[in-house]
Amino acid sequence: MVSGDLQPDKAYSTRCCLLPDFELDPHGLDLPAGLLASLDLLHQTALQTAREALEGAPAPKLNRRAPVSSWLLGAPTDASSAFTREVLGPILEGSV
Repeated sequence: MVSGDLQPDKAYSTRCCLLPDFELDPHGLDLPAGLLASLDLLHQTALQTAREALEGAPAPKLNRRAPVSSWLLGAPTDASSAFTREVLGPILEGSV
């Protein structure tokens, strides 16, 4: 039963998919360990999923070192908001 008591910053659904005990495997990501550890769980999940998709690609001549863009659609989390403030904050302050 879905509650009728709606609250801000909450997502309501009758179904979900949970990833218990997810841990990012940094193999092949070619990113600094400190950066990977500081990323939000949503970003870590997207990185691992993108890597697994590329590893399963059948194209033998696929350039696996080429930049790949992946877009995340989700509600901001505390970690992603902190990362945004840390990275984009100084840039925005300098341009305003």
